[in-house]
Amino acid sequence: MIHHDDLIDMGVDPDELAEEDTPSCTICGFDMESEECWQCHGEGGRDLYEEDPLAYAPGDWEHCPECKGIGYYWQCPNVPHKEATA
Repeated sequence: MIHHDDLIDMGVDPDELAEEDTPSCTICGFDMESEECWQCHGEGGRDLYEEDPLAYAPGDWEHCPECKGIGYYWQCPNVPHKEATA
């Protein structure tokens, strides 16, 4: 699974990544598939004001720690990877 920070480490700006420009798996070379984040369900985080309007102001937002706020992550369709045999 590749997260937001992993893309940055690979030299890819996730905000400028077009749908047709999917990253390749660093292990097997397959094109990665975008998977909706299991924790935030694609929302990228949670609206704290909606959860507790007495404790938070409108617009208070917490980014999802799993997907780093983008709502999805990249998953190789070829998982689990098999060891190469020669």
